[in-house]
Amino acid sequence: MFKDLKKELQFKNTTYINTKIYPASISTKLTEIMEDGTYKISLKAKPEKNKANAELMKFLAKNLDIPIQNVIIINGKTSKIKLIKISK
Repeated sequence: MFKDLKKELQFKNTTYINTKIYPASISTKLTEIMEDGTYKISLKAKPEKNKANAELMKFLAKNLDIPIQNVIIINGKTSKIKLIKISK
């Protein structure tokens, strides 16, 4: 499911994605890409003390084969809906 995003990063140095997060889930996984392009992601971490945000950044970095410092939450740090900046 991250194929298109990886491909986009090959041609652009930076891209932005919208995410809808479901913390305190059974596992961490990308559950779907919604019609509007929003990435729906379940996270095992609870939404406390920035744990869910840290897990989201680590999950995206791992699946996109980029350093974690290249994943930045631009908007929505305390919300389920987040705007993420991803750089190569």
